[in-house]
Amino acid sequence: MSQQEKSEQPQVITLDSMNSSQILSQYIEVAQKHDPNPFTLPEADILKRCRDVLLNGQEDPEIKPPQARQLFMQAVSKGQSKGAWNLDDASILHKVCQYVTANLSDTVQKQVQADDEDNDLSSLSQPVPLKNPGLRSV
Repeated sequence: MSQQEKSEQPQVITLDSMNSSQILSQYIEVAQKHDPNPFTLPEADILKRCRDVLLNGQEDPEIKPPQARQLFMQAVSKGQSKGAWNLDDASILHKVCQYVTANLSDTVQKQVQADDEDNDLSSLSQPVPLKNPGLRSV
């Protein structure tokens, strides 16, 4: 196999939470550079904060990782609506978004289950006996 044939072979990437976030972040940067006004200033600030949460592990009081991934996917869709990338790139982004959506729903479902377990009050204490006011004659 020649060097040229090897370079034409498609590269296989196994997606995980980190590299899918990295891919989305890189394409958001491409969209930002492609169009003079792809994102408003408030949108750009939110996307930067999402990047900090997902890629740099920073805590944000308003943005949690599942929400940050959702906002990244919205930004990618906005970039696509402005023609920021070609069909090959759009296809890659579609696959990444499918992966993120599938894993996002799993994450949300696990969070809901954890919240349900936290809300189980049966293990908090023994039943409290009611006071017996005594019998009264009428």
